[in-house]
Amino acid sequence: MSHHTTLATARVMLKTHKYASEQINTLNPDTMKTRPIVSGCNSPFHKILWFVCHILSPLMNLVPSHLKNTHDFLQRIRNNTPNDLKSLTFFTADVEALYTNINVLTAIEDVMEFAKENRQSISTYGLHLSDLQELLETTLLP
Repeated sequence: MSHHTTLATARVMLKTHKYASEQINTLNPDTMKTRPIVSGCNSPFHKILWFVCHILSPLMNLVPSHLKNTHDFLQRIRNNTPNDLKSLTFFTADVEALYTNINVLTAIEDVMEFAKENRQSISTYGLHLSDLQELLETTLLP
């Protein structure tokens, strides 16, 4: 019986937006700014993490600062009066190494604490929250 699973794959993507267009052809490979890309599609953990994400995703609706996408942002802006918008400050930020600076264990603990506080907002399909925490730790920790 085939389960159609594969190992995760990794590649590196050049951060072209960090360079002027005339610089790209003359870059030294040793100094290029890159972004690691890991694809876990069809890996053994893919379906487990999909399920955990499906369970925990409703919690995002409880985070006031969470923006789903650009459309969500624009809708929120449109819900403000011009006077309300005058008192707001908008900015963008480029955070260096955002995800690599997150302590994964602490993040899992924070998510699980938030899930416990808002237990009525999620369906665990018969699993205990401790089961979800174990799944997260098993799949996300080195």
